Amino acid sequence: MKFSKIILPLVLVVPLLFIGCGTKSSSASIQTEITETESETAFIRAKPDSILFKEYYGLKDVYGYEPFYSAKEWMDEDGKLLFPYDEYRYRMEGMSNILASLDVPEEVLQKAATKDVLKVVCEGWLTSGATGPFFDFPSQYINIASANIGVVNELLQRSDMAKAVLDDYCTRNYVLGTETSKSAQEALNQVVFDEILLASNLAFSQMDENMKRQVIDEVMKKLGDAESGKYWTERIRSGFFAYIAEEQEAEGSLWYDYILKNCSNEVKQYLTTNYMSFWL
Repeated sequence: MKFSKIILPLVLVVPLLFIGCGTKSSSASIQTEITETESETAFIRAKPDSILFKEYYGLKDVYGYEPFYSAKEWMDEDGKLLFPYDEYRYRMEGMSNILASLDVPEEVLQKAATKDVLKVVCEGWLTSGATGPFFDFPSQYINIASANIGVVNELLQRSDMAKAVLDDYCTRNYVLGTETSKSAQEALNQVVFDEILLASNLAFSQMDENMKRQVIDEVMKKLGDAESGKYWTERIRSGFFAYIAEEQEAEGSLWYDYILKNCSNEVKQYLTTNYMSFWL
């Protein structure tokens, strides 16, 4: 199996998550509330109708852990997220300790800025060594995290998810060189995670035309890097085009239609319903 490199206990307890099908997602389906963060940016929290979203149930019963940090340790009085695990990364050894380190209280999740929620995902979860994009389907990489990691589940419920992910994506790239390393693996985890989210109907529905063009430009740049052979990508060419292909095959991709109508032949040539041409 292609996900054999992921920590074994996490794989064993979530076999039912490995389902690459669902309904076509173009918008959030259940509005809950509008929230103001410390940056005065309003967002709507809602459960999205998306292949990528799974109900969160966590792994406390499986691993028997208690969260390491309280709400006061996660957020100050001004609503600023504090990332307490940064100071104690040595404690993030083994799945139970990783989950305990990144278990953010619900009252904090409701208030935290989306960019900070994403930071816990990208610089906490995706650098923990607990996961990587080695699943059979691109969607499974997000599904397992959405069901078991509260910050990922929360991120998918934010109406400004696409903007936060795009801003993050533009700061990242694969590691130059062909040798396997911790930093190369972490960079791959982050780039591919961002790309799958950006490729979703959920993200597409949150973007204006300028954002869509920015996504395409950045995706094509990173695809060129992946195809150059100068970067460590573990044979993954593009999480973006891989997930477009998966979603197009499942229920139809908004990006697929958009690229056909609006992009150059250079971009169109990468449209396919065979996601494996971009995946492991």
